[in-house]
Amino acid sequence: MTGHSNEPAILDRVTLETLSGAEWLPHQATIANLTPREVWLGLDEQLGELVEAQRRVRIATPQSAELGPPAETVVERHIGADGRVIVLGRPDSWGVPSRRANSRINLAIPAYLRPGDDLAPVPARTTNIGVGGFHCLSDIPIAVGHTLPVTLMLTPLDPFECQAQVVRLDNNPDDPSGRHMVVAFRFLDLTEQDEATIAEALIALADDLDSEAVPQAWRSGGV
Repeated sequence: MTGHSNEPAILDRVTLETLSGAEWLPHQATIANLTPREVWLGLDEQLGELVEAQRRVRIATPQSAELGPPAETVVERHIGADGRVIVLGRPDSWGVPSRRANSRINLAIPAYLRPGDDLAPVPARTTNIGVGGFHCLSDIPIAVGHTLPVTLMLTPLDPFECQAQVVRLDNNPDDPSGRHMVVAFRFLDLTEQDEATIAEALIALADDLDSEAVPQAWRSGGV
């Protein structure tokens, strides 16, 4: 966490306050993504016109309760089909943001990489995921800049298909053989519905992670 000490992190629970007449109404929400300019919230309930674009809102974090009043901002837009993911402007009071385009969380779920049309999908395991991309462990030969189809198993039954580009390769510190690499991908050409799907899945999967960041849905079968 960087900047002001009342800045939350992805998946933190926060209170969103909406204005009804002269009264601020509290609602529970979860941080789904943070960018240098935006805060994405997954709402516990649909709020309709209370969170229409350009409506004033306030965000109260667990830390801000001790530091002062909630941070005020405005609703910029909705993403997704059901109105449960909203995008707010980043409050000025949160200070200097991280340089990362989108935040990520540690999350270990199955992924499949397809490095060539004539090759079978190669199984991999993610180490972290965000709306902007993911890291995974893999032993396939791959180069920075390469673009390939990727499948992320956001649930055991729902594959998420997308295009992703390799942006970095790092040695895996847990593999002394040097065979497995940590591959950093960024997503390409996602629609707003795709972004909402990832944001909602992160919130749902992170409800019950074990010490190795494996969600409940995957523990019985292993990752």
